[in-house]
Amino acid sequence: MVKWADQRQKGKAAEILVVDAMSSEESCYENDDNGNSKVVKYAVKRLSWQSRKLRKMKKSWTKLTKRAKERILPRTEAEVNTDCQPPNEFPQWALKE
Repeated sequence: MVKWADQRQKGKAAEILVVDAMSSEESCYENDDNGNSKVVKYAVKRLSWQSRKLRKMKKSWTKLTKRAKERILPRTEAEVNTDCQPPNEFPQWALKE
């Protein structure tokens, strides 16, 4: 959970936290000892249009507690970018030049 000390940063977050601006991910499966398929990690597809500033901002929000880190499945960067386009009227600062 992010503690917003800076209201300006909170406002920027509100601008970009929309469903159409989320990265997509693919589930990576392996078979367990019983032959059942289970998700072992996620391959996140990078948004080719997002700015470095936006990536850095989003990364700063994902600091997890030790317990959460132990429970979360690993995420790696996918080999291909997502082909989705940025949402209409998305802030210019969040787009790659």
